Amino acid sequence: MALPKEYTWETKIASFDADEKRQLRLSSQLKLQQEVGEHHLAAGGVFYHRLYEDVFVFVLTKASSILYRLPRFEEPVNLTTWSRGTKGIHFFRCYRFTDGDGNVLIDSITSFALVDAKTHKLLRPVEFDRYGPYHQPDKTNSCELPSKLKLPEGLTVVTERILRYSDIDYNGHLNNAVYGDFLCDYMPGGMTGKKITAFDIGFLHEAFLGDTIVISALSQGNTVFLKGEHDRGVCFEARCCYETE
Repeated sequence: MALPKEYTWETKIASFDADEKRQLRLSSQLKLQQEVGEHHLAAGGVFYHRLYEDVFVFVLTKASSILYRLPRFEEPVNLTTWSRGTKGIHFFRCYRFTDGDGNVLIDSITSFALVDAKTHKLLRPVEFDRYGPYHQPDKTNSCELPSKLKLPEGLTVVTERILRYSDIDYNGHLNNAVYGDFLCDYMPGGMTGKKITAFDIGFLHEAFLGDTIVISALSQGNTVFLKGEHDRGVCFEARCCYETE
C-alpha cells in the first residue's frame, strides 16, 4: 500500500478543544496536527505500532504556525496535511486548516527527526524510504521552513513547572502539545485582550515525569519570547506574536 501524497480530515472543534472564548486552544491545534499526521501514515498502512516494531520513532523538533482565524466550538473544519520533503536529518510536514467555504484558518509546518526507538540515535531520512516516497517539495503553505530561534537577552524567570502524570504521552515524555498551553499560561500579563497570530516552538531536549522546568519570558512590543530549562539543559524555546483585541 502506497502512502498518499496528502490527507484531509473532516472534523469538528469539540468542547474539550475550546478555550474560554470558545475558540480552538493552541495545545488542541497541536494535538489535531499530531493526529492527522498519524491518519496520513495509517492511510498508507504505516501505523505507529508498525513503525515501532521496525524500531522507528518520529520526534518533533520544531513547529511554526500562522493563525488567521481560530475555528470556534462546534465549527466543522478540514485539516489537510502533506510532507514537504527532507533537508539534512529533518522531515518537514505542512498543515492547513480551512472552514466549510475553503477559507484558510491556520497554516502550520513542523519538522521531525527519525530516531531509533531502542537506542534513541538519530537516523537518516533515507531509512524511511522503505515505506514509499510521498513528498511534495513544491507544495507549500504560507509558513517558511522552521529555523532555529534567536532569543534576545533579558528573559526573566516567571515560574517553575513540575511535570505530572497527565503531561506525559505514549512515548514516555512531555507531550509536544502541552507546550501550546505553556505559551498561553505563562504569557507575560496574561492572555486577556490578546489574540495570538503566530508562534514558533523549538523542542530541544526531552522532558520526563518529575522534571522541573524553569520557564523564563520576555515581552518586546507584541512579541513574547519564552524558554524552558531543566537540569539537563534547555528544554524548549518559543516566540509568540499577538494582536491587542
